[in-house]
Amino acid sequence: MTVYADILFLINFSMDFLSLCLAGRLTSERMERRRLLLSAACGSFLGTAAMFVLDGIVFVLCGLGCAVLMTRIAFGKQKRTRLFRGSVILWGTGTLLGGLMTSVLSAGDAAAVRDADAPFPAVFLLCFAVSSMLVRLAKGVSAKTAARVTVSAGGMTVSFDALCDSGCLLTEPISGMPVIVASAEVLGRIGEMLAEDRPVLRLRMIPADGVCGRCLLRGFVPDRVSADGRDISAVIACGGTGTDYGGYSGIIPARLVRR
Repeated sequence: MTVYADILFLINFSMDFLSLCLAGRLTSERMERRRLLLSAACGSFLGTAAMFVLDGIVFVLCGLGCAVLMTRIAFGKQKRTRLFRGSVILWGTGTLLGGLMTSVLSAGDAAAVRDADAPFPAVFLLCFAVSSMLVRLAKGVSAKTAARVTVSAGGMTVSFDALCDSGCLLTEPISGMPVIVASAEVLGRIGEMLAEDRPVLRLRMIPADGVCGRCLLRGFVPDRVSADGRDISAVIACGGTGTDYGGYSGIIPARLVRR
């Protein structure tokens, strides 16, 4: 069989890009076109190179490692559990689409996968149609699981990904505003100022009974807070160091996130 590297690269690139879009939708990751294109190009290059020099179990392990790298490039720095989950989902979606395309082409004209005159536009459009259908299906059956939260206070701004939790009913007792819990690591200097009781922050003490145990959380009323780019009203509480929120950096009440 004759394999043309340029055609293989283009097909891999289109498949990787569509797999990233599908995986990002399934995991509710924030997707940027520049990162997705770079990740797809990297995965396509490594996959094409591996096709010529690797085989067997080594080829499979290379694919898994490539999925981790692509996830890191496409969706940014993440905690290990979240990175591993995203990598497995990306590898699975890529395997699904690749297997489907191979089956379709094999059932039709098998020569299309090896001829220099292979109808690449037709292959790409078929990939796109199948992927779009799967993305729409995933969008319809999966709930919003995460939101990008941006907090401004004390002249500083931080952003982090928070887990959407419909069971998070924590409120600030004075105002009754809902509370977003964030880890001390992600709050950075704002968290340090909160621990020092700096007057620049409008401090609040919030009784909590949940993921952080029964305790009083230190919180503050931010100058501004948004979820996925939409301004909302909420109090920010510091959940302490070393706390894991399902692979995210905090928890946000699901009612604050527009679906």
